Amino acid sequence: MVLGLCFFASTFIGCGNSEVGFWFLKLVESGEKERLMELLRERLVECGWRDDMKALCRAYARKKGRNNVTLDDLIHVITPKGRGQ
Repeated sequence: MVLGLCFFASTFIGCGNSEVGFWFLKLVESGEKERLMELLRERLVECGWRDDMKALCRAYARKKGRNNVTLDDLIHVITPKGRGQ
């Protein structure tokens, strides 16, 4: 959720497009970025995406055994599903 927007922003800031970087910084400075992030969080909860990701993590942990699961494992498992792939 938040990771996607952060990736989106960092991609544009690092891509050499100064106009996009300028507007992103304006979003940050005005506080509008935080408002948009909160709206994104709300929408992801409303559509059930967050619950789906939690359920996927829990199912994977049950399958592998709770003590045998690392954060890297979970990221590897949910990233394709979280992106809709």
